[in-house]
Formats: sequence, structure tokens, C-alpha cells
Amino acid sequence: ERRFSAIGTDEAEVAFAEAHQFARTDLSVKFYWLQARYLNSQGVLDTRSRQLAEEILAADPNSPQVLEMLAVAAISEGDAATAVTLLNRTLNFEQRPERVRSTVDAIAALRSAATAQGGQAGVRVQVGAATEAEYDPMATVFVVARPVGGGMPFAVVRRPAWLLPFEVTLDDLVSMSAERLLSQAQVFEVLVRLSASGDASSAEGDWQWLSSPLSLSVAKGLQPPLQARITPPE
Repeated sequence: ERRFSAIGTDEAEVAFAEAHQFARTDLSVKFYWLQARYLNSQGVLDTRSRQLAEEILAADPNSPQVLEMLAVAAISEGDAATAVTLLNRTLNFEQRPERVRSTVDAIAALRSAATAQGGQAGVRVQVGAATEAEYDPMATVFVVARPVGGGMPFAVVRRPAWLLPFEVTLDDLVSMSAERLLSQAQVFEVLVRLSASGDASSAEGDWQWLSSPLSLSVAKGLQPPLQARITPPE
């Protein structure tokens, strides 16, 4: 916002619109034009702004500012489910503790609203450490629903280890793609892995916990949620 304070959002929007005519593939120009339009319309995303947002995400799927803009728009439209999906994606790279906590809290509130709107079948997972062994609070915890025995995940949630213990829900809102929804899996297992490197691939030294085979019909009835206690390798 400070970038536009000197010239005003009207002038900024016009300037970046003109720049976009000559640099249509420049993501920075696209973003600044989108940001100017967003500020100038007081947070309303019209058709052109949404198109710009999708063009940016096509090249940079985890752009936190764009994901947050779309999430705020979804919230204003009463679409809690879409907002959950978008905000969850912002946590893939968000490192600031205050932003992580506020986003996690927002996701929890939006999930309550989504449940009231009809909700989706899913499995709740309470994640904690099973031993007193020390772990790096800056490590990354992956909570994954995958085919039994391994394979391409159906759904993934990523959280920093310093949030432990925490609860997440695995369902279609955090599925890897629209073509691979958790609700389409007849059976799956939940893997929880603490990665010091933050890499999505397993590595020596990772802490982990693995569930028995589940189905959504069984998982939905679990009260309380799955108790996942990650342990260090032996």
C-alpha cells in the first residue's frame, strides 16, 4: 500500500494497466496492477481482477498475497469452504508466527461455518509428540492422507512444529487437486511426519506416525479424533 500512497490508487491502477500492455508475462506488473485494483475497489475483486489473480497463481501457485485476496473475497461472499482451501495454501510458506496463528484460527472458524453450510466428510487428526525427546520447533509437520502403503497423497496439511500440539482436518478442502479428492478414496491411511528440512519427501531422521487403514465413513464417526503421536526414528 505504501507503494501507491504517493500517487494514489487511481493513478497507480492506470499506470500498471498501461505497463501490463507491454509486459503481459511480467508477474510483478500483474501483481501490482491487481493490488492497485484491489485497493481502489476497497477489497472487491471484479472479473478482471480475478482473471489477473488466476494468471498469477498459474505461474506462482503459492503467492500468499493473491491467495489472501481471493480468500477475503470468498469470505465476503459467504463461501467458507473456498476460503479454507485458499488460507490453507498460504501456510505452505508463511513463516511469521503471528500470521500463522491468525490464519490457523481463521481456518478453524471458517471450518465451523462450512460445517454449518453442509460440510464435507473428513477425518480430524490431533497431532502431538509422543515422547520427551526434543525436536526442532522450526521443523515442518506434514499430515497426509494417502493410499495404503504409500503413493500420491489425496490430501495434505502443512504446519510448523512450534504449533504442536494442534488439530487439523483432512478432507476435500485440502485435497491435492480437484482430480484427486479424498472423498473418492475407498480406503486410505494417515501419515504424520515431522521433517527438519521441510521437504515433502521422506528423509532419514524424520519423526512419524502412521494410522491403520481408514475409510471416510469410518473416520467421520471417530470421536474423539485420531490421536497421532509422532515419534523419533529408532
